[in-house]
Formats: sequence, C-alpha cells, structure tokens
Amino acid sequence: PIDQIRYLVSGFTGLDEASINQTLFSKARSRTTSIQSNTVINAGGGNNASTISFIEGTLCASFPMISMVWEGNGYGPVVIDRNAPVSYVLDVDQWPVLGRLSGVTETPKNKVYNDFQLHFQYNAMQDLYGGMVIRNHTNNNLCNISATNCGVRQYSPIESPYIQDTGTAGVVADWLTAHLSQPKLLVEYQCEGVMYLKVTTGDNIELTDPEFGWDSVIATVVGVKYKSGTCTLSLCVWQTYFGLGGGSASGNQRSGVSGNVMMQAGAFAGGQS
Repeated sequence: PIDQIRYLVSGFTGLDEASINQTLFSKARSRTTSIQSNTVINAGGGNNASTISFIEGTLCASFPMISMVWEGNGYGPVVIDRNAPVSYVLDVDQWPVLGRLSGVTETPKNKVYNDFQLHFQYNAMQDLYGGMVIRNHTNNNLCNISATNCGVRQYSPIESPYIQDTGTAGVVADWLTAHLSQPKLLVEYQCEGVMYLKVTTGDNIELTDPEFGWDSVIATVVGVKYKSGTCTLSLCVWQTYFGLGGGSASGNQRSGVSGNVMMQAGAFAGGQS
C-alpha cells in the first residue's frame, strides 16, 4: 500500500517532489513489507482533492496502522507499530530533555476494543466478501484480558476490497488487537531543538522517567513540533494488562501476538505538524 500511495501522490495530486516527505515514505515502506494490497482506481476527472481523500479516507481505512501527515518538509505516511525497532533512547533526567509539558493521560475505557472483524477477498461480480478474520475473547488472549477488564467492546467491522490474501488480513487483525485492546498513556516532553532532526512521527522511543516508574518502556512518537529552538514530543506509552484480575503494567511488556502490531493511527498522527 505504501508504493500505491506514493504513486497516487506523485501522479494524481498537485504535490511536487519537494512537497513529498521522502523520509516518511522510506520508513513506512520498511514497516509494511508483510502486507499487500490490490487496488483498482477510476482515474477519471482532475480533482486533486479527491485523490488525497481516497488515500486518507478509503485506502488507509483498510490498513489502520497507516495514516498520512504533513511533517517537516512535506506530506507522507506514518506507520504505527509498537513492536518496530527503537529509534532513540530518551531519559527525562538527561539531555536533550528540558522537562515534561503535561501530565499523563490514560485513554478511557470507551476507546478500548476487544472484538474485531475484518472482511476481505471482495468479489465484485457477486458483491460479497469471501474471507473473514475474527479476533475476540474466544480466540485471543489480549482480547480475553481486555474483555475481562473493560467488558466486551466491538470495533466497527472493516470491509476491505483491497485485501485479498489471508496473511495480510491476519496482520491487520493482529495490529488491531495489539494496539486497540489495551489502554495507552499520553504524555508530552519539551526537548532541545535537535530532537526535531532525530525522530519523526511513528518512531519508537525507549523511555525512562523515574517519576512514573518507567524504566526503558516503549513509547511511540505521535507528534513532533518545533518552535523557538525547542522541540515538543508527544508520546504514546504502551501498557498491557498483566492479568485477568485487573490493573496494568508499564509499556515495556510485549503483547506476544504475531504480525505487525494506539489507538487507530490517524487518531494520533493525523494533523500533527
């Protein structure tokens, strides 16, 4: 899907090469090697806005780990993956951190889901989907733990005409499970301006903040802003319920599910500058 997005942005929008963030496209491509998409587009008309609308509102809906942002020198995709390699190690008591700008906010329970359905292998002649992947408390440990703590909460079923293979469908379902079935923590830090050059939205950081008892927890950059020589980092700190009895552990715990594994990417990354 990243190559398809690149093709559409380059050939069917008003953006030139200088307006395309090559770094974001390169990072996104490296994080989506296990997913495939098949897209047929009616290229009639010359409305540039419709191409952007298709990418952000239609194609990315089938791949919720992908969102589009304007960042740095241009437009590009961001792939959220809590299991992607760490890009930077950050200790809030050391340079380049200047201080914390916000308290820690936990996502509410009504933003946690544990029942997912993905319909794929669309047959246009018969107007039906030939495949379906389900992740819920009956077949997934994370969903079971989430349902025990939050109750059964269904995510709106995804109907994707662009996913044809079972492997890609499984990766998308596993991503939904790993990123949406558990609560997340949001926090902002003010850093030296040099951080603006070191990370981009979607990068994972190994974060240490003794005040919250975080020791090398995994956090994902969901916003990067530069102003007056300083850089503001908005971070999503991942956490996982440690047991059926309730409570939660810090974000350095891994989910243990397969495939590429925040809230839907666009909810955090979309619109950040």
